[in-house]
Amino acid sequence: MLGEYATELANIIDDLTNHVYRLRGWDEIISELGYDQKIAVSHEFLNTPGTVALGQPFVIQSHFAFASGHLCRQANRARQSKVRVDDFPESNLYLNDLEPYGAGWRKFSAFKVQVEAIADSAFKAASDDFGTPIITASRPDLY
Repeated sequence: MLGEYATELANIIDDLTNHVYRLRGWDEIISELGYDQKIAVSHEFLNTPGTVALGQPFVIQSHFAFASGHLCRQANRARQSKVRVDDFPESNLYLNDLEPYGAGWRKFSAFKVQVEAIADSAFKAASDDFGTPIITASRPDLY
């Protein structure tokens, strides 16, 4: 499972990196355009990759939670001599839900703090938590 999860996470992170590079390239291109042209280019070429890129940190965080939860579960089962009831949640895996499974592992708390930082309150504030389109910052009359 570890190899599969590592490959999946690497691909998702690589995908985010590609979106960021493309968006930075477009930023340089549209910096010379007038307002109406920027709106047209944004609508045609930037809305989808921008939305995907803004959502990917949450996806990455969720994949880390999923992978670490399942790996801790498997490691716990291998480490325990008695077979216990498997009460592992099959859906809606959040980092806090995984505390009981990672509690026996020395590095889990530090790992959890690092994963929480991927899409934390600073990211939500910087991305306006998807609440307001970026365009409205300069043109509130469009909202």
